[in-house]
Amino acid sequence: MEKPLKLSIELDHDDGVVRAQAWLKGHIKVEVEEKYVPQFGEVKVQLVGKETAALPGGGRLHLGLGICQEKIVLDESRIHAISDEQLCPGNYSYPFSIYLPGLVPPTMKFEEGSDGCSVQYMLRATLDQAQVERSLDVVGAPLSPKLYPYCFQPKIFPLKSMLFMDQGFVVIAAKVENTHVGKGCEIEFSYACRDQSKKDVQRVEIQVIEQIQWRTRYKQHSRDVLLAHFPSVSLSGLEKEMVGKPWTDGGRPDEVDSLMSAEMHADLAAQRNLLKLKLPANARDSYTGKLVKISHHLSITLVMDEKSKSNPSISIPIKVFDPPMEQVAIHSSPKPKHKVFEEVATTVWPEDKVEVEHPEMDATSSCSSIKEELVTAEKE
Repeated sequence: MEKPLKLSIELDHDDGVVRAQAWLKGHIKVEVEEKYVPQFGEVKVQLVGKETAALPGGGRLHLGLGICQEKIVLDESRIHAISDEQLCPGNYSYPFSIYLPGLVPPTMKFEEGSDGCSVQYMLRATLDQAQVERSLDVVGAPLSPKLYPYCFQPKIFPLKSMLFMDQGFVVIAAKVENTHVGKGCEIEFSYACRDQSKKDVQRVEIQVIEQIQWRTRYKQHSRDVLLAHFPSVSLSGLEKEMVGKPWTDGGRPDEVDSLMSAEMHADLAAQRNLLKLKLPANARDSYTGKLVKISHHLSITLVMDEKSKSNPSISIPIKVFDPPMEQVAIHSSPKPKHKVFEEVATTVWPEDKVEVEHPEMDATSSCSSIKEELVTAEKE
């Protein structure tokens, strides 16, 4: 038996990608084959976002067992009243708009076989028994131009031999110019070292790590993804900075002396050892949810012994988001839906004519004010 109603969802910008801290607008199209009397007299539009965390072998059938869990991260509904007591054969259109807050997590998915986690969104329209739904990819709100610098204070790392004999110590300090980094952008940092040990620094290894964590009922799971890597850094003046006074039997100090600390801070200010490391455009956004957490950190390791797993290393937390607004292009026309989301979510479509927006930013936030966005929308 043919259904009397057919529903479809049309978005104003129908490329399948919607940005957080912006409006999702469109129309619900209703095709009526024959006269129809609505039972409830309304069209309901609902946008639902869910976190999902699964164990190996898990799936939706295992939700009740705790192997797979889900948590709602967004549930927004809009009701459009139907004034007509009956709908005659024809086509009808009902507009809707839903505002996505800046804090909603972007769409993400991580899989290792049947193991992994995800954040996904579904847009659903309902009229009585008729229903239609489609998935949406949500892109995070862009960064503001505000800087979040961080300085890792000089820290002493004692060294031991294979027989656990004292070998002296090294001191490491670092400074990151901005710990809030846009995907596809560069993270800029400098570091300073002092070597007061019997060992030599073989090389300096730099890494940016993305850590994906998800929680099922019985266990916390974690995977590391290497985003950027400099396996061996060689910079002008690096070895000179690492040569210090030979270690004596006076024992290592409990803290860095004021003169050495001042010298190392001067090195950081002068950017004696400066590095720029570009992050991939498909990196996941930093996010902390109820089931899923995505975190990032910059790791600097002095490799003193290639066979050792305890080389001196520091870790600096960073946050990765969408690029600042001045680097975000507006998609000018619908694009094929078969494209991989990670490849297009934060980049320009190949055939786009790039139009750039420069909205005012909220100085107290990484994103422009939601209140400003709402006021602007009401004026329009």
